[in-house]
Amino acid sequence: MIFRERNSLPTTGEIRVARSRVDMIVAPVLRQLRTGLFFWLGAADLVVTVIKSRSARVGRDDPEAAIQRAATAIAERGEQRYARVRSFPRVQRALAGLDTARRNVTSETGRAVDEAHDSVEESLARIEIASRSVVDLAAARARDAVRALRPDQPRTTEKSVSEHR
Repeated sequence: MIFRERNSLPTTGEIRVARSRVDMIVAPVLRQLRTGLFFWLGAADLVVTVIKSRSARVGRDDPEAAIQRAATAIAERGEQRYARVRSFPRVQRALAGLDTARRNVTSETGRAVDEAHDSVEESLARIEIASRSVVDLAAARARDAVRALRPDQPRTTEKSVSEHR
């Protein structure tokens, strides 16, 4: 657990440590995703360039139609390759690890939000109780002041103030 106690908010140092732990896990994954994305964008650009140059040489084929056919064929091959790669045990373990990490982060985040919510509710309840006590005491003193102006009315005692709480 990231936090020290149930009802304490994290310190700046604890947040820094948590952020660095997340960065150590996420940064390499993002680097791999970015490299893969750049590879596929480059490959797609190369395919489009080759198709356009061949269509221009032949002169009969519509370059846009040729690009669309090639893109569809490449996407189908990509889907098949994705299914094969996903079936590899190492990939399955990596995906399971990512899913576990996601669930852990979600759980910790939910727990932190719940703890913060509980702390805020508890603080507000204390403030409300204290406010009521002050209001009750002020009301009793105001009644006493009004009754002091009318000697025929009995004064409020501290006991009756505590009964209002």
